[in-house]
Amino acid sequence: LGDEHVYVRDGLGQPDFVSKVERSELVALHKKFVRSENLVISVVGNVDPLKFTKQLSKTLNSYKGGKLEKLNVPKVVVPKSKYMNHNEDVDLVNINLSWYLPGRDEFSFNERLLFMLATYLLGGSARSLLFVKLREEMGLVYKTGSFRSFDPTVGFFQVWASASPENAQKVYGVMLSIVTDFLENGFSKEKFDRAKRFLNMQTLMS
Repeated sequence: LGDEHVYVRDGLGQPDFVSKVERSELVALHKKFVRSENLVISVVGNVDPLKFTKQLSKTLNSYKGGKLEKLNVPKVVVPKSKYMNHNEDVDLVNINLSWYLPGRDEFSFNERLLFMLATYLLGGSARSLLFVKLREEMGLVYKTGSFRSFDPTVGFFQVWASASPENAQKVYGVMLSIVTDFLENGFSKEKFDRAKRFLNMQTLMS
């Protein structure tokens, strides 16, 4: 794709750019590209199609967007070299490390937020501790991640990975080491700030 392609940009936004964005620019961008012609609306239930279409048309016609324009997305650079992919069935095992937790009602809101941050930092993205170590650096797993569950009276926290049987024992040891180091030594301020930005963005877009 190349370093400058829009698909490889940080979804949270670059700080230098975001800090300079004006509200008027966002309003203009919205008016330019958010148009009724691009909407796909599905309706299910006991609805009169004619009445609904009439009301929808009235609502949408009241919005005056700009002229119809196409997004300028850079083309993907096609490499000169060609690659062949070979797929075959693989034998794998799942390794799960789980810890039981008290129920949601026994945690404060701030404590639940801390668990969300921990989930993201340990295994919630391609930048997480588990993914970087087990997948990128060591190449031992097919997939890895973390998960939390809070029911009213009971919950659990889990880290997991999928690996070949011959690597399972080593993966288990590395996972345990990562979690132990996470609990004993914490993480850098940079990683923590990134996790907070992700959580804020996830909240705003939910």
